[in-house]
Amino acid sequence: MEKNITNAAYLCFVKKNALMPNAIIKAARFKGDSMVHFIDMKDFDTNIITAVKDTLEFIKRHINMSVEIEQEPQRKEIWAYPLNALREAIINAIVHRDYTDHGNIQIRIFDHTLQIWSPGLLPPEINIKKLLSENRSIPRNKKLAQIFYNINLIENWGTGFHRIIDACLQKGLQKPFFEEKAGAFVITFFRGKIKEGLNDELNEGLNDELNEGLNEGLNDELNIGQNSVFKYIKQKSGKMAKNISEDLNMPFGTVDRHIRFLLKKNLIERRGSKKTGGYFAKS
Repeated sequence: MEKNITNAAYLCFVKKNALMPNAIIKAARFKGDSMVHFIDMKDFDTNIITAVKDTLEFIKRHINMSVEIEQEPQRKEIWAYPLNALREAIINAIVHRDYTDHGNIQIRIFDHTLQIWSPGLLPPEINIKKLLSENRSIPRNKKLAQIFYNINLIENWGTGFHRIIDACLQKGLQKPFFEEKAGAFVITFFRGKIKEGLNDELNEGLNDELNEGLNEGLNDELNIGQNSVFKYIKQKSGKMAKNISEDLNMPFGTVDRHIRFLLKKNLIERRGSKKTGGYFAKS
């Protein structure tokens, strides 16, 4: 039997975390779609089991909720993002993050997206491009994973990402975006129902605001959707918008707006006829 308390036990059962500051979870609600103006922020320095519930409560205070009154006695609460998917993503970040990294888990809430940043990249055995086709659980923190498994917070089968996606699709939302950047694993949730065709055009102004605003400010980068389309065009030159829409599983109206933005920024160009031409990245 171990005489000294393990880091895993400390993180899971301490009342207030004073010894491992990188395990504190940071959450913030920003104005608009960039990290320029804070509306609210909170650090969660309790044990990481309690932090799951506390972090989710913070999120609930800063995302929209509507109510449907049906025939049942209780009202039905409809949140902007499915809470079960957010809970799964938070637990995933806590259990599988790299605790040798000095950074913190960050919950970034914007007007149109919500991001969960987890320090550390995926294990080298897991290819992010095959994240959903190759279900495999490789816990970086085995003792933490065992504790969370014992209290029924994880299942250790590597299906958490599928559950996150399914929860969003069942609500009619766009698939979350999984990526690795700046030494972290990032999940981005998108707010708003998927709309195509004419219905999609009704929200053009709102979505254009999102496309123009997300990630601007400090870095002036492309947003996630624009970057996905730009990378695709660089890798597969000459494709038409409908092909990009099909391959990226992204609504055609959304792809069209991203393309117009990239054309405006002079990052891509169209070559060929209207019927057979496609898009190319500018060197």
